[in-house]
Amino acid sequence: MYLTILYLISRIWDFLKQPPFVDELLYIRWTDSIASNWMNPWITVTEDGQPPLFFWLGAIIKNLTNLDTLMILRLISIFFGLTTLLILLKTVTKIFDSKLANIVGLIYVIFPMFLWYDRLAMRESMITLAALLVVYGLISRFFLSKPSGIYISLLGFIFGIATKGTGIIFIPIILLTYAIYHKKIKLEKSDLISFSIFVSTITLLYIGAHSIISKGETFLFESGDLLKHIYLNTYSTISWVLDYSTLPVLLVGMWGFATLIYQKSQISIYYSLVLITTLFIETVVAKVYFPRYFLWTMLFWIIFISKGIQELFSKPFGKIVAIFTVIPILILDFNMIAFPFKAKLPEIERWQYLTGWPSGYGIKDMALEIQKMPIDTLVVEENNENCRTGIPYYSSLSISTVFLNDKHIINQHIADGKKVYACLNILASLPWDLNRSADLIVDRPEHKSSLRLYKLDSQLPY
Repeated sequence: MYLTILYLISRIWDFLKQPPFVDELLYIRWTDSIASNWMNPWITVTEDGQPPLFFWLGAIIKNLTNLDTLMILRLISIFFGLTTLLILLKTVTKIFDSKLANIVGLIYVIFPMFLWYDRLAMRESMITLAALLVVYGLISRFFLSKPSGIYISLLGFIFGIATKGTGIIFIPIILLTYAIYHKKIKLEKSDLISFSIFVSTITLLYIGAHSIISKGETFLFESGDLLKHIYLNTYSTISWVLDYSTLPVLLVGMWGFATLIYQKSQISIYYSLVLITTLFIETVVAKVYFPRYFLWTMLFWIIFISKGIQELFSKPFGKIVAIFTVIPILILDFNMIAFPFKAKLPEIERWQYLTGWPSGYGIKDMALEIQKMPIDTLVVEENNENCRTGIPYYSSLSISTVFLNDKHIINQHIADGKKVYACLNILASLPWDLNRSADLIVDRPEHKSSLRLYKLDSQLPY
């Protein structure tokens, strides 16, 4: 019970303080679109190749409550994070023991990486829950000899691919597990049923979800120096884990890992196999790489951390050492919630969520300036969700918007004597040869990026 309370306090405390960043703004638009028109529930698939489950849940709650969409989506993320915690406690208790489970639960609550993503309107908590179900189901089937375990794994797999394209990573995990451990079991009816559903799901995904597969392909490494690519992604993975774990916790985790391997725990070896296999696949194939892509693998990492802390407890002054060990991540947690710009996040995370063009900072200020304009003003935008969704999200006015390549509409508006402004976020300057400075600049914190507004007085060249 105390872990549930601690979890909810840490996730809900001021959870709307962080403005929605580019992906969240896109998710808000999709959810609102589905909620207002259930005749088009596949907009996420057709427009961007994204599985729809997360957005359907948001749209249903939106229709029932009419709450702010950002609040709804972030609460969904928190809910599935809590569900992951509760199931994690039960699985670790069954596989190891209740004492270790309590430590694992506490580390899950305070581990900065889970804390950060649970508080965002992201699908990471859902894919983490899916991974937990997949792996626990496989352990139940192949190590605990429970035929029903394969159903749990199948449920996690379907839940995962219905949530996010990265759920495809569970396919090699399931196949590899069977290839290595199939001699440990005698095939049951449940195995045959689950295998049939598994193959059918993959087939349907391949035949009927080309946009989801195509979306995934845009993030895959295609050509170049493969060894350098693997090295850079591996280096990034290690540095990001270190940033989120902090050095003391990293060392304790390595100790816990070594202890479990020394004790010849077959399940711990399997955890390591899943962890290493997943990270290897992602470092090889990922062209665009962010820490959230391997977030769910941190479930196994916190088990190793917890085992290290449990070992500390058995040593003289071990509890005191354990307390001092977790102090750095508690400081990081506090800063994430109360003072995010003071939090020592990986630089790529600071860029995406705080200082770079994907960040949500500055959009509200720009929207308020646009809101002051006449209703017939035309705003020209880049084709990116940060402006396209962010400005309407913060503005109550229905100001018309077009994109940079809509020159005919822009020129007609100027010819009619109406005001036209171009709002830029990613581009450094106007794409046309106008050679002019911005009329309004809204800098993001630390001045690493900005939103710029240009008034267009003359017609554009075709």
